[in-house]
Amino acid sequence: MVDSNIDCTTTFSVMSSQEGILWNELLSMLNCKDLWGYIGGHTLRFTYHSRSHKKAMSRLDRCYYSQVSTLNAASKMWVDATVLLSDHNHLLVALKEVDWNSCIPFNVPRIPLRINHSWMQTSLFKSKVQSQIQHVLSLSVIACMKWDFLVAKSQDVIRDCGIVFAKILNSAKHEAQHLISLMAEKVDSRKLLSAGEYEQFGKAYKCLELIENQAFKSSKITARCTEVNDLHANSKFFFDFLRVKHLKDTISHLEVDGLIIYDGNAIHAICSKHFQNLFEASYKSDDTWFEALHASLAYTPQLLDSQLAATCERSITEEEVCMALHSLKNGKAPGLDGITKEFVTAFWPLLKNLVLDVCNEIWKDQKIPYRFKLGKIKLIPKLNVPRCIGDSKPITMMSIIYKIFA
Repeated sequence: MVDSNIDCTTTFSVMSSQEGILWNELLSMLNCKDLWGYIGGHTLRFTYHSRSHKKAMSRLDRCYYSQVSTLNAASKMWVDATVLLSDHNHLLVALKEVDWNSCIPFNVPRIPLRINHSWMQTSLFKSKVQSQIQHVLSLSVIACMKWDFLVAKSQDVIRDCGIVFAKILNSAKHEAQHLISLMAEKVDSRKLLSAGEYEQFGKAYKCLELIENQAFKSSKITARCTEVNDLHANSKFFFDFLRVKHLKDTISHLEVDGLIIYDGNAIHAICSKHFQNLFEASYKSDDTWFEALHASLAYTPQLLDSQLAATCERSITEEEVCMALHSLKNGKAPGLDGITKEFVTAFWPLLKNLVLDVCNEIWKDQKIPYRFKLGKIKLIPKLNVPRCIGDSKPITMMSIIYKIFA
């Protein structure tokens, strides 16, 4: 974007030398068409990032705000967080209340920030995570508690990097605009640009175009949030705005046997029965998998010798954990811990002993800690306009430790 010989610490530049180094790392990704998706469209309040509203909603690709309940009631950050969280999470906000303070829930659970995988290619993020992992490994607590501590502190790392990258992105944008302005003034004064200046001019335009184009893709939400931020928190428009967003994720009617059901209690009963039947561990003895299981048991010895018994009862090995980790698919939404397979894989040399200790601790206790078994269920529409309860499929987002151990 700028010539490498230019001193970015001078008054003619809005980027510091440290920001310039980090920005150069990010510039190496410009060959990818989605700069916004790589850096994350964080504002200084790190409200959200989105390649596009539709894709973010469908793929759950959203950077969630955490600890919302600790914000000041009248702060604009609370307004931002409430608006953005309402896309994915039904916050317990009493929209009919006149008093704004009474509308703030005090029992909102901590919502994990989503790790931006492109950050793992930057020295800033890698150094922060590596330092955090080293600190966690030095703690004198059991492995599961170490993992909990790592998950909690990772949120601080993501938040800090989000703020830094947001400033760099903003500085880079102003740098490009400043450079374009200088070149334009030179052209207006009827001076010819040198080959180097013309190359700088082109790079600045390319950078600005990428940033603006990706910002435009998410302008639908951006415009809404900007409009709401400029209003008073307890304005009628704000509550109407939230009500509409909640209604979009609310099942207002269902089609059952050709009839349209509008009654809320009836809809609740239908949904409960449907998913209760769906998640039941029921099977039939004539199922194919059941027959295959019985066929395989014919070759299984009823009594194990000491060597085979020792093999079955031995501790979990690193190879087994690696095999389980690599069997997971990339690009899957994380659970409530916010940790993805890609993150664990990227820092595997540092994390492998901790993950192995956690798995063996679970194996020894013969019990998975309750917090590892917590998941979030999200309905994904199978059709553009779902009408029946079967038109949406549920996915359960579980923690990475549960996925590996299971």
